[in-house]
Formats: sequence, structure tokens, C-alpha cells
Amino acid sequence: MSLKAIEMQVALPRTQDAGRVQEQFNQRNVVEQHQIQQEQKQKAELERKKSTKMEGSISRMIQDEEASSQSRDQSSKKRKEKKKEEVSPHPYKGKHIDISL
Repeated sequence: MSLKAIEMQVALPRTQDAGRVQEQFNQRNVVEQHQIQQEQKQKAELERKKSTKMEGSISRMIQDEEASSQSRDQSSKKRKEKKKEEVSPHPYKGKHIDISL
């Protein structure tokens, strides 16, 4: 299989093209890893910012719940006081019913 001069003229540029393609193929993994690393950095930064925002909103939610529970406690105390006033014992009526036949 000897190559003629014309075949050599075609084969040599093709080998250079093949070399470039192989180099790109070899570098593809490095480039993909770099892109993945950049995406992970961005996600980590978003998660870091998101957690601080969530902590702030959670603390506000807790404060709101505490305020609403305090207002509920106060309103329930008022209701209990009203019931006590309404159910005050009558001085002449008894508490027990005596049914004898």
C-alpha cells in the first residue's frame, strides 16, 4: 500500500483536521467539567441567599403567629370573664335537683 504523491497531498491535510477534531474531543470533558463547576457555584450562591431570605420570612411568620396567639389568648380570657359574669350563681337557687317519687 504505497501512497502516490497526489494521495499524500489529500491525506496530510486530513490528518491535521483529524488531529484538531481529536484535540477538541479531548478538551470537551475539561470544558464540560468547568461549566458544571460554574453552575454549581451559581446554585450554591442562590441557595445561600435563599436560606437567609427564608430565615427572615420564617422569623416574621413566627412573630406574626405569636402576636395572633396573644390576641387569641386575650380574646379567650375576655370570653371566659364574660361567661363567669353570665353564669354567676343565683343567691336563692340551688345547684342540685331533688326528684323523689
